[in-house]
Amino acid sequence: MPPYGEDLIVVYASEAPLGEVAMKSIGRGLRQYRGLQKDLAFQTRGIKVVKSDTGSDTGADFYESTWKLRTIPSGTQGEDTPATTRDPEK
Repeated sequence: MPPYGEDLIVVYASEAPLGEVAMKSIGRGLRQYRGLQKDLAFQTRGIKVVKSDTGSDTGADFYESTWKLRTIPSGTQGEDTPATTRDPEK
């Protein structure tokens, strides 16, 4: 039986290094986190004071986005059921 169900993809990005989080490399520049999403969010947003190479005293932008992907067997999707939905809370 093929794998059907939901996957949650959370993307954190910043112009500065993010908090250090233990992850497993899964290839092609991707890393996998094995733990609770709330713990990942907390660790990623961690604050660390570092020397700026740019001489600027401003902060860095931080981005977060979440996608929920659902796979279903072929032929079972109705017209009102999108193949991919975005989490409306994010």
